[in-house]
Amino acid sequence: MTLIDTPTDDDAVGDVQRLYGVERARLGYVPEFARVFAHAPQVYADWTELAGSIRESMSLLRYELVTLAAAQALHSTYCSLAHGRILRDLLGGPDAVLDVLAGRDRDLDPADVAAMEIATRTVTDPNSITAADLADARAAGLTDGEIVAVVLAASARSFFSTVLGALGAAPDRELVDALEPELQDVLTVGRPTAGATTDVTATRS
Repeated sequence: MTLIDTPTDDDAVGDVQRLYGVERARLGYVPEFARVFAHAPQVYADWTELAGSIRESMSLLRYELVTLAAAQALHSTYCSLAHGRILRDLLGGPDAVLDVLAGRDRDLDPADVAAMEIATRTVTDPNSITAADLADARAAGLTDGEIVAVVLAASARSFFSTVLGALGAAPDRELVDALEPELQDVLTVGRPTAGATTDVTATRS
């Protein structure tokens, strides 16, 4: 459910019908985020093009690490669950994701760790980033071009997560059910998933 009225599958026509059809073919169902963007299908099309361009500027692993870091900092349960699932599959299981989020994954490239830190700072307090911070990132192995790519990815995630959060897009049951309970718990950082009885924003910082 969302906080706004959205077209049903039967009501969808034109660009909205195409949007629903693409996502249904990709996922097997029409996700809540697509229903939100049914009110602005061209914006969604532009977003997917932008996100794809940013994603191609780095490895898939780095993109997912950066995106998850940004989603967590933005308190976006929806995006945290979606990208936590992808990261779980990339890293080989839920324990690896739990280790990443707890800062325990010593197998990560130092450049990827630095990228996650930049992503977090970008969406929480971008003006606090200093020349010294970027010097540390370079020392960890990031080039200036890679730093820009990380900032772009985090900033783009801020747009998408903010839209979903403000309009009340709840994580899809299909997405939630695909994740282990321990991942569901740690990735629920904003709006609760369907069936939750507490508001995690009151208990998580």
